[in-house]
Amino acid sequence: MSRLVCAQCHKPIARCYCPFITKVDNDIELVIWQHPKEVNHPKGSIDLLGSCLSNVKIIVHEQLTFEEFETQCGKGLSRTLLSPVTKEPSKQLHAQSSPVEQLLIIDGSWRKARKIYHLNPWLPDLPQIKLDTQHDSQYRIRKSEKDGQYSTLEAACLGLAQLENNSKYAAIHQSFAEYMNHLAKFYPHLQ
Repeated sequence: MSRLVCAQCHKPIARCYCPFITKVDNDIELVIWQHPKEVNHPKGSIDLLGSCLSNVKIIVHEQLTFEEFETQCGKGLSRTLLSPVTKEPSKQLHAQSSPVEQLLIIDGSWRKARKIYHLNPWLPDLPQIKLDTQHDSQYRIRKSEKDGQYSTLEAACLGLAQLENNSKYAAIHQSFAEYMNHLAKFYPHLQ
């Protein structure tokens, strides 16, 4: 017997996120650097995120030169990194001379995100932001290594809200919380 699959997102009905899509126009382009082993991972949050935001680019690699990255994501743009590694970024955002045009976030397990960060020696040279929030994570389907870690969806929305000084991303957070409640119906360990 085959599983029922959503005709729109092509996910099994238990993981269908379509009713939870909340459209938001983001002013700053979000670039999601996805670890290759995260593509089609059933516990990933970027499918929902990509369906919610209007200005998203996803790249899938483990290692790129800065030139290869710029070829895919645009040359000479003002970008900042939401670092998966440092608590106190060494190159703070306020050091940038122009407004941020791209927010770069690394998608993968926390271990895979750190690996991408360390394999690409130019990443620590980018201006970086630290999330300025006490927002509780709604992400219950993967264990975090420590408090204050978020899913890619949550971190991206918090970072965009912080950079744009805009509360419109709260609607996506609410939809994500509802999606987690939906998943809990099918996966009792998430209760």
